Amino acid sequence: MNAGAGGDATTIVRRADHANALGRHDEALRLASQVLAGDPTHLGASVAAGIALLNTGRVSQGIEMLRAAVAAHPDSAEALRLLSFGYVRSGQSTWALRSAHAAVALEPWEPMARCQLSHALVASGDRLAAIHEGERAVELAPHLAQTHLALAEALHPQGAAADKYVDRAEQHVRRALELEPDNALAHNELARIAIARGRFYRAAGYLANGVAVDPGQHVLHVNMNVVFGLAVRQAHFSILGACLVIVLCSLSPWPRWVVSVLSVLTVAVALGWVWWRLRRAVPRHLLAFLRGFAKRDRLGLAWAGVVVAVALILATVAVLSPTHVASAASGVLRLLLIGSLISWVRVRASR
Repeated sequence: MNAGAGGDATTIVRRADHANALGRHDEALRLASQVLAGDPTHLGASVAAGIALLNTGRVSQGIEMLRAAVAAHPDSAEALRLLSFGYVRSGQSTWALRSAHAAVALEPWEPMARCQLSHALVASGDRLAAIHEGERAVELAPHLAQTHLALAEALHPQGAAADKYVDRAEQHVRRALELEPDNALAHNELARIAIARGRFYRAAGYLANGVAVDPGQHVLHVNMNVVFGLAVRQAHFSILGACLVIVLCSLSPWPRWVVSVLSVLTVAVALGWVWWRLRRAVPRHLLAFLRGFAKRDRLGLAWAGVVVAVALILATVAVLSPTHVASAASGVLRLLLIGSLISWVRVRASR
């Protein structure tokens, strides 16, 4: 390739990198492919194409692209680091570790290589080693949000319970947000920590903040589904409790109007409490988030609808036929017990 063409390739790769940074991965792949058509081993274009493929779900193709880049440029720590990232995405933790270790061996003072080694160690289940590498990354670049997030992930891996490391993990996530207030993944990490602590309404607020700064982050929407699933589950258990109260009221010697009023109030409080908690956690655009949840999770929407319908049926029966509340509520109670169990299992699976 002549000097003029080389200059053109550099410009095109720079544009591809910029497109990747903005999340326009299809455009980045198109630009990088133009360069690779003339020079199949061009390092910058191969890396840009690999990033674009990984971020558009074509993980195996991205890995092959980056493996070719490493074969052509074995001294490229960046290509090795991104190849490790691809292996983590595909669940190949052994190869992810090998690539990450090779990247660190080439550039031991590069913080992003240390971050990726920490990610690979988390994927392999070596939490203590991952924490060590995350700490090393923070020592090398305490001014980068990515190093604090890598250490936070090592301290609190995906699916981990809230243990002795979780407070420290939160401190590093908040430090990352101080450095980059618009870092959507940092908001997601706060949400993960809140979910682990059982504070899923607070998690909804963190996820809402993340979506506000970066609506295109898929992981935020996935975790939002988990949080709203938790809200539906809690609504289900609340209605179950309301049903028990209605049964007890109907068996009491109180006047019918008292039973009716208490039944309606119980159902209203049960649903209203869940709605108030969500509204408080997501003060802005809650309806938009609920619509997004409905589009992404049809089963979750149907499940929420069943809960609300049961609540309305109970309230109606309590008002129109107080003498039959006990028998009606008893039948619904059995269904709610089964439904609550299904709801619990469903949320556990989604988490």
